[in-house]
Amino acid sequence: MKKVSKVILLLFMVGLFLASSFTKVSVNASERKVYGKKIDRFYNETLIYEDELPNSYSVSTQGFIPISQQMNDNLLTPICPDNVIGTDDRVLVYDASTDPYKKTCRISVSFNENPSQTFHSTGFLVGPSTILTACHSIYDTAYGDGWFDSLTLDFGASVYSDTGQMYYPYGHYTNWTSAQVGNYYNTNDENDDWAIIDLGTNIGNTLGYFGLSASLSNNTTVKTYGYSSDLGGVLTYSYGSATNVLDYKFDHNCDTGIGCSGGPVTKSDNSVVGIHSCYYKTFNPLYETNRACKISVYIVGWIEDRINNS
Repeated sequence: MKKVSKVILLLFMVGLFLASSFTKVSVNASERKVYGKKIDRFYNETLIYEDELPNSYSVSTQGFIPISQQMNDNLLTPICPDNVIGTDDRVLVYDASTDPYKKTCRISVSFNENPSQTFHSTGFLVGPSTILTACHSIYDTAYGDGWFDSLTLDFGASVYSDTGQMYYPYGHYTNWTSAQVGNYYNTNDENDDWAIIDLGTNIGNTLGYFGLSASLSNNTTVKTYGYSSDLGGVLTYSYGSATNVLDYKFDHNCDTGIGCSGGPVTKSDNSVVGIHSCYYKTFNPLYETNRACKISVYIVGWIEDRINNS
């Protein structure tokens, strides 16, 4: 009887162990949330999960706006290219080689499906060797091309006012080491329209870089920077205000143009609070707004980790 009791007890304990192990695996697998994906210089791709976020910057929500907080997007139609709201109040910066303009860059990419066509957008330095931009600036979701095939960054790219030709005071940079994008490729939601590019050079120590802030309130005055291709590739800026501020996106009425996607949206202290994403418009009634991916605490955490380890 004692032997039988011991066998039964042993089998019971083994059963408990196996049950707890399977339960643990199942919970972990189901609870891992994807926040984006990344590639190295050789295009080896991996997913970014919630448990990989910086420990001190874990998010309090799922990383996506709850339905109860969603803007009324069913009444809005996304318009591409980006556009101005009302009168065009963009200010042209012909000499972008000075601060703070030199911390922005014109991004040029091509994709495997159509290597002869070049797409332009905007990015900005946020560390010695780190660029922030929009996911859709470097990852093509519209035609399914995915990651860029070639990437060129031109810091402080300027335009000769007399000839309209571009010149590049800091040359062309093509040396990148890794890139990661938000979950925009799955959601097509501005919540996730962010991207980080790590460079193979500490050019930010020479040109400087923007600080980041996850703090933003409605009606705060903001300013956007972007390379407006519709104005000949000139760097432009425009003032406006932030509205409909949510955890991961907000609206703004700064004027933008083709090529401004990925540009910084800043507060009066020049800290970046958003990444310009797109333009929406309705016709009945008429309503126009630009929209940005809001800088979140986990993006701040990633960037601070990069600065501390650069």
